[in-house]
Amino acid sequence: MAAAESGGYRAVFLKSNDDKAARSLHLLPCSVDYDGSAKTNSYFVPVRKADDTYEANFRGRRLCGRRVVLPETFSGHVLGSVAASQSVERNNAFEEQFSELQCAEDLELHTIEGFGEIVVWDHDRVPLASDDEFIGSLAWLDVATSIHADCSTDVPGNAVRTTNACADAQTGATGCSEQSA
Repeated sequence: MAAAESGGYRAVFLKSNDDKAARSLHLLPCSVDYDGSAKTNSYFVPVRKADDTYEANFRGRRLCGRRVVLPETFSGHVLGSVAASQSVERNNAFEEQFSELQCAEDLELHTIEGFGEIVVWDHDRVPLASDDEFIGSLAWLDVATSIHADCSTDVPGNAVRTTNACADAQTGATGCSEQSA
């Protein structure tokens, strides 16, 4: 929970259907000041090219896209919100634990749709991990998973990874290291 602008706290309840759908989320290089429905199936028609790249036109502009699959251990969710006071289900344990806090109206987020891949679009060129901040940030998911992984598992090639929480007294090494089995 974080302090709300009013000086109080806001509780956020997350609900998920845990469904990592095969749908794609499209990240466009623009801002559209409209929140209603649109006939995207008629007006935005991506055409798949080679090597997970796409081409499309949006509002008269040529777009080039790259498909990025989320790692297996992650899933994407498009969220909707309702005031938690309007929700039928409440978490009584949470209510008891945090009832003394003066909260702004609680917010409940629920999954509208799940997705397992993102198509990142750019004008007139295919986005690359080396120059696109969003694609580059997704690479951190794999790095973070490796950093926080249990390093006591077997590694192919008769090597065993071991965890050294602190600097090793003999070698000064930290983190995971490989040793022959």
